[in-house]
Amino acid sequence: MLIDSKIYKLWDKLADFSAEEVEESMQFLLAEICDILDADNASWAAVVKLSAPEKRVTIDGWRPLKMHMLRPMETMDEMSKDVRKRLEKGEIDPTAVSFQKDMGTFRILRWREMAPPEWYDSDHYKALYSHIGLGDILFVMVPINKDSESTFGFYRPGREHDFTKDDAELLAAINAPLKWLHHRVMLSQGLVIAEKPLSPMERRVQRLLLTDLSEKEIADRLNQNITTTHKHVTTVFRKMGVRGRAGLTALWLGSGNG
Repeated sequence: MLIDSKIYKLWDKLADFSAEEVEESMQFLLAEICDILDADNASWAAVVKLSAPEKRVTIDGWRPLKMHMLRPMETMDEMSKDVRKRLEKGEIDPTAVSFQKDMGTFRILRWREMAPPEWYDSDHYKALYSHIGLGDILFVMVPINKDSESTFGFYRPGREHDFTKDDAELLAAINAPLKWLHHRVMLSQGLVIAEKPLSPMERRVQRLLLTDLSEKEIADRLNQNITTTHKHVTTVFRKMGVRGRAGLTALWLGSGNG
């Protein structure tokens, strides 16, 4: 397919974001793709394969660890909690099985094709999804390494305008060259190298470590004493598996991309 000039402009604008502006760049990308696809909302999720998985809350070891909505929805948060509770009881959603298939490959999935047609009329589906007015979702899954994936989802309410094959091809065309950005988003959460995600404060410290600020200046920016900031800095380095700022910067520039 021909790449629309709007997509080239989108890529150019993404390249203008600095390394520490990863959250802003993700918000920008989600909003722009929503506009291109005529979607109502969007989400980002990190899916990782746990080294010691809890069998009841994973599928083949894979488990979503983080989720972020472009436009926060209370009903979506409630649905996510409900899905987790059902998973803990062994009630596996057939769409979750579709997610797990072909893990580790770049792929596009359409919600309405991820389960048998009759499932969308089932009591299970109605209990989970009918109250949020979910019509269709278009997902793009970008493998970061053998144990992690970055996923975008784009939402349309109702059933009048399901996503099409052309929409799927367009979403693939936009994201295929953007593994570097998905990698940065995962790094910003501490989900590529770290065994445990970074805390909110550790994420703030990490962002500032990617600037030319000294540790003292970072402490001043965060209204902390230098000792507290240094503890956060050493924790970030330890979790990310680097010895210092040079190693952290190398990860963000892609040399740590598995």
